[in-house]
Amino acid sequence: MKRNIVRDDDAVSAAVATVLLFGGVVSIIGLMLVSMIPIIEELEGSIERDDMSSQMMILAQQTEVLSEHGMPGDSTEVELIPLDGSLSWDSTRGGMWYSATWQDDTTFRMKSILDFDDQIEVKHPESKTTAICFDDLRLGPTRPFFYSIPNWLGTLDVTAQQGLASPLGPIKIKLHSGDTLLQIIEMNVDDSMTIDAALYANLRLESSHELAILGSAGQGGAALITPDNPSKIDNTGRSWTIPLPAGESVINVISKDANMITTMIDGDENTAVVNSDISSRIGSNWQTSIVLSEPGIISVTTSAPSHLILITEETGNSGIINLRSASGAYMGTEFLTPHMSGFLELTNPSLTTATATWQGGGISIPSQTSESISWPPSGLTGSPIIDVDKDILVRWHNNQSVGEGGIFPPDTGYSSGLEPYSQHNLHR
Repeated sequence: MKRNIVRDDDAVSAAVATVLLFGGVVSIIGLMLVSMIPIIEELEGSIERDDMSSQMMILAQQTEVLSEHGMPGDSTEVELIPLDGSLSWDSTRGGMWYSATWQDDTTFRMKSILDFDDQIEVKHPESKTTAICFDDLRLGPTRPFFYSIPNWLGTLDVTAQQGLASPLGPIKIKLHSGDTLLQIIEMNVDDSMTIDAALYANLRLESSHELAILGSAGQGGAALITPDNPSKIDNTGRSWTIPLPAGESVINVISKDANMITTMIDGDENTAVVNSDISSRIGSNWQTSIVLSEPGIISVTTSAPSHLILITEETGNSGIINLRSASGAYMGTEFLTPHMSGFLELTNPSLTTATATWQGGGISIPSQTSESISWPPSGLTGSPIIDVDKDILVRWHNNQSVGEGGIFPPDTGYSSGLEPYSQHNLHR
């Protein structure tokens, strides 16, 4: 059998050329793709970064609004969409700085405060921070209140602090001496009790609710009573719940403004109205005597921001009171004084002479000394206001009496500070 084989060189050349052309095109496309990959990745990364940055900016804005204007219990929610995987939040190890004030555009921040341990971080670039005071605002039976009792106290009159968080059932109070549990006491909210603190050393009270405690040593004394809800500005208040011992006690209420005072003892309510003369630098003053056959509770409410002074066993000569200035500190340039017979001791911790004036009188106080004056001035009614050209300390005492008074550092005027100072003519 014979076959005729014909070789077509042109067809072969065309096929080879087609294959080579296809390969060249593929190679060119591959090279173009390789060169474009970095550009594509860069564009993709830019989009991803911009998207995550936008999410973080939204989160930061919501956090700032919540930290500066939020109230306890407020919350906000921001949905974060990660590129891969999932996001989780450990609230006890957050690295967020929280605003420590409700004022806008401030840089006072706190960090590591959600784990409730004994360490926090604080920053405030505008000034040097030397002291920090903070409190645990959590409430409930699992958050007890602790009270360390000084060994020199003799008796404690105790009742429950009144407020929105008052429990419906009894309060559980544990008495500790050091690390030893001595006794567990249950007390109703509207009851009071007396504890003989002299029987125990290093006494410590653990309570399921906040307490109002009146401690005393010896026969009677005087105290500036802390309000149920003191003002954060000047430490004045409008309501007090006071556990009173048996015997005679004196309640003195002073205010810059005209005042309506309401007292309640064992369901018996009484109301009084007093006026002031602020143009003459005379505030309002109200005083009453109370005699109890057994320990009890008195509730006092006022219509104006006020200070309340308690004197027990008025027939004795005990009683020392450190007065607060208009700023709420124990050191200041303006003091509202009680209209109670006794003496005022004015202490000048500065290096220059201070001048104190009041209606109808005045006195110069040499540097780093104290001056004692009879009080109140004759012919004046109400509560005289003392104005001073330098920061001083003022205390009232009853006829050169003995009592427990505080020595406050001049750099802060509060109970703690860096500069110690020993007062002259100190009575104890």
